[in-house]
Amino acid sequence: AAALAAASAAASAAATGATKALSWRPDVSRVRHIVTLQESVWSALPEEDQDYLFPAGSFLEQWPLQLGNKEGEGYPRNVTLSEFEDRLLALLQEPRHAQRVRLCPESYTKGVHKRMVK
Repeated sequence: AAALAAASAAASAAATGATKALSWRPDVSRVRHIVTLQESVWSALPEEDQDYLFPAGSFLEQWPLQLGNKEGEGYPRNVTLSEFEDRLLALLQEPRHAQRVRLCPESYTKGVHKRMVK
């Protein structure tokens, strides 16, 4: 998985109380995988976030409907993972989300995971 970069500028900005947007490390190759998000996942997001994460032309609706969905409830959406990650990262840095989500610019390893799920 691509790791977030904590540039020295971001570290010095944090030390002075300024903020700097996080971005993906430019030295990490990001493959353009396509992933499917089920309707039950994306439709649970606030409409404003859905509009931001799924702009027109950024996804394809998949047929058939998933089991349990009724006609008209929405189709699963196929998205390019790297583009979706970019939009999600930008969305989570907006002030309305900053107080609910803490972004940690560090590598996510098995050791980190084990400490977090204790």
